[in-house]
Amino acid sequence: MITLATITLSMLLSGSGEPGTPTDDHGFVAYQAGIAAAEKSLRLGETRELRRWLDACPPAYRGWEWRHLDSITDTTTRTVPTVATPIRIVMAPSGDRCATVEGAAVRIRSWPDLAEITVIDGHDDAVYRAEFSPDGRRLITVSRDVTARTWDLDTGAEIARIDLANPAFAAATFDPTGAVAATCAWERDDAGSVFGVVWLWDPRTGDVLRRVRVGVKPLSAIRFTPDGAHLVVGSWDGLVHVLDADADETVPLSLPDEGIYNAVNDVAVSPDGHFVAAASKDRTTRVFDLATGDLVATLRGHLGYVEGVSFSPDGATLATSSIDATIALWTVGDWSRRTILRGSTG
Repeated sequence: MITLATITLSMLLSGSGEPGTPTDDHGFVAYQAGIAAAEKSLRLGETRELRRWLDACPPAYRGWEWRHLDSITDTTTRTVPTVATPIRIVMAPSGDRCATVEGAAVRIRSWPDLAEITVIDGHDDAVYRAEFSPDGRRLITVSRDVTARTWDLDTGAEIARIDLANPAFAAATFDPTGAVAATCAWERDDAGSVFGVVWLWDPRTGDVLRRVRVGVKPLSAIRFTPDGAHLVVGSWDGLVHVLDADADETVPLSLPDEGIYNAVNDVAVSPDGHFVAAASKDRTTRVFDLATGDLVATLRGHLGYVEGVSFSPDGATLATSSIDATIALWTVGDWSRRTILRGSTG
């Protein structure tokens, strides 16, 4: 079998191509091995490993193949440095702004140039999640400093907050009207058992409207359905808990158990309210029919657990992001994978 490494080897030995004639046998062997390993990583879809092998190749021997493979694995159109990692990105409803969650701060940026507009930096510890209000004028955040807060994006001032029980991983969102906020996290009871908890509260005053226990593991993500009639909550117990508007639980959506830890990392609801997508640590994204609770699709292909999931505004595309350093785009309906976006190295 002719591989990229052997083609490169023959070019080098013949003196053709850009790299030139090798003068250091040890360096050339290292170069050949690195390219072979990079090619294998590419076939396996291991983007992070591919870029690591390319970067490790001796610079004196790098040529067309290094740039070629590097371009295959990087489809980014713009790169902007951030002050902390990891980060989360959330789009404003208007589509002309986004928020990047970076450590204890949230930076509001214009889209698509990602120029910084303002910084929300009132939290005392890392921010887990941030979401825009439906009108795009406020932001809700939840932080390791044991608070969930709302912010006025015109002034950057804090509007209201609620206190949580512990610095646990948590998420928060607005209802479709912007009049109700929902925050999820987890606590322990007197016996030491873990349980999820959901708060419904007024984002203008901080008054808690309701607080309920949900499930038996930490809660990781929360979304209202577009009509505001239900809350969809992801849990590390392998369930998507569906609550009514008063936070009373209806029938949960259960992820199949395939022998791999199937904790839910993120959830998304399609714009028409028909589908719920759950990103899982078992490396899959499960899609459910919200009305019937039926599992309609299992999206496979990521090599690491799936961290995030989101529907496009027109409902035609589902995006999934993974710790395998890729983003996959799926066609809603037949659930086929349309493309993979690469470029990140972590």
